[in-house]
Order: sequence, then structure tokens, then C-alpha cells
Amino acid sequence: MKILVVGDWYLPIYEQALYDAFSNLGHNVDKFSWIEYFKYYQYPKLNKADKNKLKSIYYRLQNRFTIGPSVNNLNHDLINKNKKINMTLYLYIEVHISIKIQSKN
Repeated sequence: MKILVVGDWYLPIYEQALYDAFSNLGHNVDKFSWIEYFKYYQYPKLNKADKNKLKSIYYRLQNRFTIGPSVNNLNHDLINKNKKINMTLYLYIEVHISIKIQSKN
């Protein structure tokens, strides 16, 4: 089975644990991380975000309310990734992202 694990990938106990478990079971597993789309501002103390307060507010609001250019780019890239690899199962962890699902019919 082809599985796509989607999440922010900032702690190894969530997405990475699922990724490793499914890989060990012999499944074809791929990852999609969205933490980069918000420039790491969701977790500034744990990541490499700079100290710019306006940028922090800008990216954290987009992440919180799932609207804005970063969310649009994320959704576009996720849809394109699926078109390239055609996964059969998606696992979303701690989802704050709104994704439009399009039927193949």
C-alpha cells in the first residue's frame, strides 16, 4: 500500500514514528511536511525562526486560521505531490490545514 504521512514533522514521536512503523511493515511510505510553509514560526523556540515579530504573527495567523498564501501554496504542493505519486492512504497528524478533495470521477 502507498501511504502519505502529512503533518508538521516537528517532533519524532508523531509523524516520524508512523512513517517508520509503516516502512518496517513493508509499505511504500512518503512524507509531506508543512512546517516549512510557515517558516517555523509555529514553534519558534524549537526551530530556526528569526525574531521578527511581524513575520511571526503573519505566519502563525495563517497556520491557525488556515487561510493565506502559505496555506494556498501548501495545498497546491500537496495536490501536485499526490498527482506525481498517487498515494492510496493519507494520514494527517494535527491538521490545521484545509484541503479541497477532488474526486477522480
